Amino acid sequence: MERDISSNSFLSMRMVRYWLVAALLASNLVAIPFSYGGLTTEFLAFPSVTGTHRSQVPPVHGVDREDFIPAVDLFITADYEDFRVLAELFTEANGTHGNHLERFQFGWLPGDDLEVWLGRFHNPIGFWNTAYHHGGYLQTSISRPAIIDFEHDGGILPIHLTGLFVEKRVNTARSSWHYAFGLGAGPYFKEHHLEAVDTFRSEDNSTKLAGSLRLSWSPVSTVDNQVGLFVGGAAIPGEVSKFEELKQQIVGLYTDWDFQSMRMTGALYSIKNDVRKSGKRTDNSFINSYLQLEMPLGASWTPYGRLEKSMGDEDDPFLHHVHAFIRDRALVGVRYDFLHNHSLKLELSKAELAASHYNQVTLQWSAVFP
Repeated sequence: MERDISSNSFLSMRMVRYWLVAALLASNLVAIPFSYGGLTTEFLAFPSVTGTHRSQVPPVHGVDREDFIPAVDLFITADYEDFRVLAELFTEANGTHGNHLERFQFGWLPGDDLEVWLGRFHNPIGFWNTAYHHGGYLQTSISRPAIIDFEHDGGILPIHLTGLFVEKRVNTARSSWHYAFGLGAGPYFKEHHLEAVDTFRSEDNSTKLAGSLRLSWSPVSTVDNQVGLFVGGAAIPGEVSKFEELKQQIVGLYTDWDFQSMRMTGALYSIKNDVRKSGKRTDNSFINSYLQLEMPLGASWTPYGRLEKSMGDEDDPFLHHVHAFIRDRALVGVRYDFLHNHSLKLELSKAELAASHYNQVTLQWSAVFP
């Protein structure tokens, strides 16, 4: 397959701009956080460089046998009294994302137990999507479970919504209950993937409502441990050449639990896709699950493994159009934390798609500044 060498050149202007920005962030020339007249700001940068080699080229648009992707995720907050503005800008070179304003939220935080947001946010379906954002350093593994991959990476669920997001915590003598509710404009289908609504750029595609509700429980003694359930739904406009509309229903359970010697994160999703095409409706329900185990060895090394499995998805009318969705995957990896807020990760995986499969080796450096 021929490739445009000039567009992928390491010394392209796009790459040069990236490295200049990364160098500026690493130099910590800006005083962070900054406070003036009751206004407090915080600025974090999550740079990463990810290299991937696959055993073969999957028949998926934009996925090559080898990838080399420098990226940086910028996270900014500004607080004034009970109000907060939050923004997350992600940019990468040589990848599928390009430049995206991933989150942009205006919040009212009257106390520690209530948050009300307006803007673009991560849909609270399960644990992973709101615990780990676009900064690769935040999560132990390099990859996300495919079921909650970002829309442009082959994800099949509405990961980003634009509208209202509310979080509420209720503490009792022995436990803590956490409620999260999201409602807003969901994604639309474009070419071979979902596309989230761009906050500041209009598209020809119409959008419709999507929403979700999540309830989780944590013991007071270990508030970071939690189990929960969630429900969600979305109406997703399609392309006339593929389908007119997808109605999606999501129900699931999840857990994130640290046993000190081992951490377990897993989720079970039941998804119903109802596709309308040429005035006729076709529906299917299937199950997707993942389980990730992490076993820290001292303060620096963390081996991990994850299994992902789909059941009943063979005849799904929507998955037929999303070629990049990984239906089954097994992976092992190791993370090494060194210096101050730097990590190296190595991940080996075997992925099964609808029409192909491949083995993959991925190496990533990631960090957070300051």
